[in-house]
Amino acid sequence: MKKRRIAATILAACLLTAAFGSCGNEGDSSTSSKATSSADSGGTESSQSGEAFTPTYPITDEDITVTGVVVGKDMTHERSFWKQLGEFTGINYEFINVEGDAFNVYLAAGEWPDFFHIGIGSTQAYEYGVLGQKLVNYNDWLDYMPNLQAVFEEYPLAEKSSRSQDGGIYVLPRIEESSTLSMCRLHYRTDFLEENGLEEPTTIDEFYDVLTKCKEINNGAAPLVTGITEGSYTGSLLYPAFGDYARPDWNTDDSGKVFFGRVEQQYRDYLTYVHKLYDEGLIHQEYATMDSNAFLALVQEGTGIFFAECAMSVTAEMFPDGQLHIGTLSPFVMNKGDTPVCAETQPVMPFSNFAINADSPYIEELVRTFDIAFATEEVAPGSNMYGITFFYGDCIKMDPETKTYTLQDPSGAETNTTFIMENVVYDWCGLQQMGEYITSTPGNSQERQKGYISKVLPYATGTLFPDRYFTYTEEEQAVIDQYKVEFDSYVNEMKNKFIMGVEDISNDATWDNYVSTLETLGMSELQAVYQSAYDRFNAE
Repeated sequence: MKKRRIAATILAACLLTAAFGSCGNEGDSSTSSKATSSADSGGTESSQSGEAFTPTYPITDEDITVTGVVVGKDMTHERSFWKQLGEFTGINYEFINVEGDAFNVYLAAGEWPDFFHIGIGSTQAYEYGVLGQKLVNYNDWLDYMPNLQAVFEEYPLAEKSSRSQDGGIYVLPRIEESSTLSMCRLHYRTDFLEENGLEEPTTIDEFYDVLTKCKEINNGAAPLVTGITEGSYTGSLLYPAFGDYARPDWNTDDSGKVFFGRVEQQYRDYLTYVHKLYDEGLIHQEYATMDSNAFLALVQEGTGIFFAECAMSVTAEMFPDGQLHIGTLSPFVMNKGDTPVCAETQPVMPFSNFAINADSPYIEELVRTFDIAFATEEVAPGSNMYGITFFYGDCIKMDPETKTYTLQDPSGAETNTTFIMENVVYDWCGLQQMGEYITSTPGNSQERQKGYISKVLPYATGTLFPDRYFTYTEEEQAVIDQYKVEFDSYVNEMKNKFIMGVEDISNDATWDNYVSTLETLGMSELQAVYQSAYDRFNAE
């Protein structure tokens, strides 16, 4: 299929990514670093001698303090992880907070501490790294980062997408594999289907039939209480059944030509189907304006049978027998026997965190600290220091035998990610490999995670257009700034008009006017930009 051929092309391009320079001067682990780049020093002494760098802990025996910037954080919490990390590395980590609306001004002022514990975007990396040379280029320090190098080998896209226009790496990526990463999430009340002798639908026709029967049983109430557009949890399961692509928006054909999917037949067929559901009252008529709490109320009262956005809030207490009855649907297909496909998960998030001030006297110490965030196992026996702990600190217990994890605070009380962000870490960065793990705590999260692992992730093979990893020239960015907001606004406006019947999706003249209007709003200009960025991305 087209999606698999495109995936192979992108992977091949990733594997051909050139290896850029190596690290700065070798420094003793007990002293602060004042290294120059490999371009000036000719590489590290360890590189010249052919000896691989072996990390040792603590990183330093000196009494040093490094300071990081966080944005919009409550500083009354201790953040126990950074204290534990400091005890392990021998470094005292301190933080200052900048409010979100003041961060760009703070950046421009240039009076920075040692590092940023906040994402610096690709544009800022270019401005302050490539042009300003005020950020450390991790490319000059990779010899001190064996864990990051291993991650780059396992996830070539992480390296490829983290490099700026000059090939430098100024901000580290995040790689997050988890069962809840997919956008394809549609749940249902298993008790309702079982009590009424209804089978779990797998095709789009079966879905329509089941919805129709549910509406009859529920005295006319709409059984589908969720957002339904193609980018929603529900739409992500439906859209691939109508053609070769997992999602609309921008795609590429077999030849690598970029095109806009929302003017193609697959999109029109999808909207025709969704309009039918809306027109017959199978979708709640206020789907476009209802929030998660409104959807949840309908599930609790028993009329909402299929749901998505509110799924994580469904509890056992909402059911008559006090038991949780929540099922997960696989991506829909057109015909029985077809292989389901949904949009692939994208675990790599470039430009995630940990930019370092090029004027810091502690570059080596910070580089070695951040490399721990990419370790797949403890960097020292019994230390509990590896990638996972940069996400959860000591609040997570992993059981490889049962493939389960347990979240609890140091007192032993059950906890959640909100507690962890406020009391343990500030922001996530590094490597989190939990794709096959589910929570050990019975309940909603466990049931949904089981469902995603068995019903969704096996079919996440639909390659997405990789625009989230693109970098743009100034001229290209100017085109995007000129057209994209109005272009996207019109697309979204017409999407809902087609679904609700305000505009007739079956009328060729109406459809042709929609396409021609997009052309006047810059579709060809945007297409040219994405084509250039896509070609450049594959050529790197």
